[in-house]
Amino acid sequence: MVVGPPVEAIATVKTITVLLAEVGLTLAATTDSKNVIYGLGTQYTAAQRDLALASDLHWTPSTHGLLVGGTPIGSDAFTDPTVGCALGCRLYSR
Repeated sequence: MVVGPPVEAIATVKTITVLLAEVGLTLAATTDSKNVIYGLGTQYTAAQRDLALASDLHWTPSTHGLLVGGTPIGSDAFTDPTVGCALGCRLYSR
């Protein structure tokens, strides 16, 4: 997981990808649950979203979320256990 502002996080993922390739490794295939950019709030620009897409990363809207180690991270609606279960998440305690 890379945490930081979009431009720096995307650059870091690109660097990691190059370094892994040098030793014959790759990141997991890009899917909705892997290789995503997620940010809370709506302050992000179209250019930042375009950069993510051009870098083969999915941009997950702030109204949604993602699973990190099986734990839902994101909007209140996404992380609420009753909603999360409908999305396929496991129950968890807060």
